[in-house]
Amino acid sequence: MWMMGFLLCFQDSIQVDLVERVSRVTLSLRVQDMRGKQPKLALGDVQLLENGTALPINHLEQKSVPGNIMLLFDLSASQESDLPKAIALARGLIREKKNEDAISLAFFSGEYRCFQAFSQDRAQLETALDQLQILGSSALWDGMASALRDLVQRSGPKVLVVFSDGHDLLSHTKEAELAALTRSLGVPIFFWRQAEKPYDHLLLRAQIEFLEELCRANGGAFLIGLQGRELTRLVQDQFVRYEIAYEPPNPENTEMWRAISIQIPTCSDCKMEYQRGFRLADREM
Repeated sequence: MWMMGFLLCFQDSIQVDLVERVSRVTLSLRVQDMRGKQPKLALGDVQLLENGTALPINHLEQKSVPGNIMLLFDLSASQESDLPKAIALARGLIREKKNEDAISLAFFSGEYRCFQAFSQDRAQLETALDQLQILGSSALWDGMASALRDLVQRSGPKVLVVFSDGHDLLSHTKEAELAALTRSLGVPIFFWRQAEKPYDHLLLRAQIEFLEELCRANGGAFLIGLQGRELTRLVQDQFVRYEIAYEPPNPENTEMWRAISIQIPTCSDCKMEYQRGFRLADREM
């Protein structure tokens, strides 16, 4: 009986001599293949290196993150018959958007104007659409360049959706300037054109070819006669990210710079966006 009492007393007074500090780092990864699509990845498809050392990934999951969408409308005379369809597509996108996504509305004719600031309020956005009416001339390159500069001020994923026939008449912005701006900002562009309208002259055909290449550059697309729900799906796909979690070595060292490299051997040509480095002191433990 005495021995039993001793053992019980000993078990109730266990002391912890060592507390191990464990941190978990979460990274957001955007990945696109050569077609601008996000490939399906499993845990074993992704390799992560911290300061050149390969580390195991504990968690990999696809998640949608809040995004920013700018809808840019061509109000030139050539769009008179197409504008109602463009507005209907925009309404569909607004109604089907996720609650946390923000949308801004802008237009161009001879000049660019953002007439509705970024908002998550569906009713407010739909009311703003009622302001649209045909104005006249077309400065498409200027309008797209201005919209991209406005859009890039927002934090988080961004998408530009353009409703136009693709014809530019009087922009000060050159095609090469717009192409360089698009590449530098990395914003996906989805360009909608009504299917029935023909390429009625060689200049327009050349401009359409330029736009097709411009949209492909950052994973967007040139769309002809697209239906509303398909447009929403394409836009929402741009807001999907892979969440990666791992445990960094030496978590007690909060001053060390940790350079990150992510590799996907099965998709060596994939484009990837992720945080390239950090200090643990800057992240929540």
